[in-house]
Amino acid sequence: MAVFARLAAAEAKVHGMPSTKCNFHEVGAVDAIIDIVGSVAGIAALAIERLYASPLPMGGGWVKSAHGQLPLPPPPRSNCSPPPPRPPAPPRPRRAGHAHRRRPARRVGDLRPAAHAPGAPRHRRRFARSPWPNVARLWLAEPQAAGPHVQLVQLEANIDDMNPQLYAPVMDRLFAAGALDVWLTPVQMKKSRPGIVLAVLSAPEHEAALAQLLLRETTTLGVRVSSAHRHEAQREMASVQTPFGPVPVKLKRLEGRLIAAAPEFDDCRRLAEERGVPVREVYDAAAAAARAAFAVG
Repeated sequence: MAVFARLAAAEAKVHGMPSTKCNFHEVGAVDAIIDIVGSVAGIAALAIERLYASPLPMGGGWVKSAHGQLPLPPPPRSNCSPPPPRPPAPPRPRRAGHAHRRRPARRVGDLRPAAHAPGAPRHRRRFARSPWPNVARLWLAEPQAAGPHVQLVQLEANIDDMNPQLYAPVMDRLFAAGALDVWLTPVQMKKSRPGIVLAVLSAPEHEAALAQLLLRETTTLGVRVSSAHRHEAQREMASVQTPFGPVPVKLKRLEGRLIAAAPEFDDCRRLAEERGVPVREVYDAAAAAARAAFAVG
């Protein structure tokens, strides 16, 4: 009922009338009812908790309907949800001897396949003449044990004509603008020129600001952006007492178990300068105090 109510709201917006006054035509036909009721019943029967789907084939051109010729996708479909990116056109039938290019794998999370439903194998001959079989192909999967992960973006720029002294202030400004990590990788570029790949890791919401900063603060003419995700251990900050003064330490936990404690280096260096001792002595003292205080490992 919720699905049909959503369809009614989409139709009402197109026709400019209350949803209670809308009449279903194609979306109220028997095949549409079977599609909707069958899908919802299947989700309920399989106790599905999360669904992943590839982009829907939006189509193009025109279609005949009870309201006459309509463009594809039809107006109510556009009101149901923002249209996803339009996928490629249906593949042409392959000629004998022609290899089929594999599409890149689509990551759907840390899942372990448990069962596979190939669609309607006993009715494949019915669909042999159509490049788009009117069936659903499903994988049933179970969550796979893994650490928590967050979605990130990675920005990269190839640079071979910038004063190396400028990288340090650029990195400082990138961190100030929200970068989680910044690194430089030496590479050999075109015409055998030595260059640098300046890479930035950040949350997606900082992508635009960081890209603008790279274009403004460096000599690059373009910034590549790719999606990434990383698994993260739980982190928290604490403080330990040393003969040189208090030192902050970063505690690392995995599945609730404390597995490492690392003193903050900048604080160790500051204390070493104040007391006139080597940084290593302050760092080692803080690391020993952390192991004793938090029973690391």
